[in-house]
Amino acid sequence: MTTNSTPTLNILFPTQLLLVNLLMLLAARSEYREPPLLYFPFSLIFSLLNVIQNLLECEAVIKLAQHLQENEKNYKIITPYDGQRVLIEDMMKETEDLKWEEKVYNVDSFQGNEEDYIIISLVRSLALGFLQNLRRTNVMLTRCKRGMYIISSQAFLHKGPGKDCIVGELNQYVGEIGWLRMKDLESGEFLTNPKKRVIKEA
Repeated sequence: MTTNSTPTLNILFPTQLLLVNLLMLLAARSEYREPPLLYFPFSLIFSLLNVIQNLLECEAVIKLAQHLQENEKNYKIITPYDGQRVLIEDMMKETEDLKWEEKVYNVDSFQGNEEDYIIISLVRSLALGFLQNLRRTNVMLTRCKRGMYIISSQAFLHKGPGKDCIVGELNQYVGEIGWLRMKDLESGEFLTNPKKRVIKEA
C-alpha cells in the first residue's frame, strides 16, 4: 500500500479515502430518530433521550478495525456522536483479540490529535446533523496522516441530504472507485490489493 509522508487529503486513490457503503439498499429506512415521527420497521439507528447510534455502521467499524490491527496499522476511530462512541467501544471490548483502549473518540475530544489511519462513523443518514457545522467537520476530516475511512450510506451522500456537504463533495470527487462494499470489507483485500484509478491522458 502506498502512503504519503505528510498529512494530506489527496484522495486520488482509495488508499487516501475509502467510503464504506454499509447501508446499501436499507439506506432509505436506516434512521430512527425521536419516536414515533421517523420510525421505520427495519431501523438501524436508534434515538432514546437524544442518544444517536447506528449499529450497522458500528459492525463495519469493528471489521475495519480488525483488518487494520491484523496489518499492524496505527488507527483511531472518531464519530460525531457520543452515543456511537460508547456503542463502538463496547463492541470492541466484546470482540476477541481486538485492542480497544484509547481507540475511540468523539470528534471534539480528538481535536488537536492525529493518527496514521482514521475511521469515521458518520451515523446519520436522513439529516445532516453534525455535518452542518463546517468547523467541526473540518476537524473530523483532518485527523489522518496517511488514510481515512468514512463509513456512511452511499444514498445519503449521492442524492440525499449529505450530497452538498463537504463529505458529499469528497464523495463526488472520489467517484465509485472510492467505495467499499460489505463484501470488500469482509475480505480485507482493499488493504493488500487496493483498487487503482486509471487516469486517461487528454
